[in-house]
Amino acid sequence: MSAIEDIRTFLAEKQGGHEVWSGFANYTGSQRQSLGLKADELHAFVAQLVRAYGKQMTGAEWLDLLDTLYDGQTFEEAALAGLLLGRLHAVRRALPLDRFDRWLGTLQGWAEVDTTCQNNFKPSDLLDRWDEWDAFLRALSVDANINKRRASLVLLVTPVRTSDDPRLIALALELAEHHAPERDKLIVKAVSWVLRSAIKHHREEVASFLDAHGESLAKLVVREVRGKLDTGKKG
Repeated sequence: MSAIEDIRTFLAEKQGGHEVWSGFANYTGSQRQSLGLKADELHAFVAQLVRAYGKQMTGAEWLDLLDTLYDGQTFEEAALAGLLLGRLHAVRRALPLDRFDRWLGTLQGWAEVDTTCQNNFKPSDLLDRWDEWDAFLRALSVDANINKRRASLVLLVTPVRTSDDPRLIALALELAEHHAPERDKLIVKAVSWVLRSAIKHHREEVASFLDAHGESLAKLVVREVRGKLDTGKKG
């Protein structure tokens, strides 16, 4: 058996065994078929897969597997790809950004984007290759694909929440300012998220940003970020 064969067997065994919510596509924004699997099932399977193949497969082989999953027809394949990326530390740190850009181009809706981008990338992943990542995130922020624009913000959520490095907050605020005029909820919620996440280490910078750009930001962003600044919770 290979890793991709194990994945296909796992998904085939699960197909038809779960009730699929009728509102799934509208809620997540993903038009891929959903098998209705729960998050804990996917997490458990990914942990098992990495234990079984982590030392057997080369970085190139893992990248090829991720190619296959991101091109898959089901939501669960995209989700498995994102969860795998989070566990494959060496692969992620050396990730070719042109390949990552292609993967991001396959994603549909907030759930797929966030599974790949939210918690996977640590501050060191970006800072150790800062010139590359800085240019990459800036390019994503002006891409015609709204899912890539969301990714440009969500990729910074964990780094600004867990690091006080000035490069991270400076870029996050620059991208938040760039996206301030947008009103699509995919972007509005991501702007709010990255600003709220930055408060732990960058309170003064976020407060000053809100004062300077409050009129151009969506009302939801102002309310949630102001609430977080004032009470520690979303407004």
